[in-house]
Amino acid sequence: AVHQELGGTVTFVGVNVQDTVEQAQQMADSTGVTYPLVRDIRNELLGWVGGVNMPTTAFVPADGTVAKVVSKKLDQDELRAEIEALG
Repeated sequence: AVHQELGGTVTFVGVNVQDTVEQAQQMADSTGVTYPLVRDIRNELLGWVGGVNMPTTAFVPADGTVAKVVSKKLDQDELRAEIEALG
C-alpha cells in the first residue's frame, strides 16, 4: 500500500534471501506486493546494510548511503513515518 502511495517518489525493492524466485513471486502475488523483487543468492545484503534478522528495511537515499536500518516488521504507518523523517 505504501509503495502504491509513494512509488512515484520513493523506490521500493524487495530482497529475497531464502526462497526460490518462483516461491518469492508466488508470495508477492498472493500478498499484493507490486514493487520489484530481487534474489540475494549469496545472502550478503542483510549483513552489508547492517541488518540482524528478517524482515529488515534499509533506507537508502539517492547518494547510495544507508541512512537507517530497521530489523523488524514495519506497519504502514511506521513505514510512512520513517520515510517522512528521512525525507
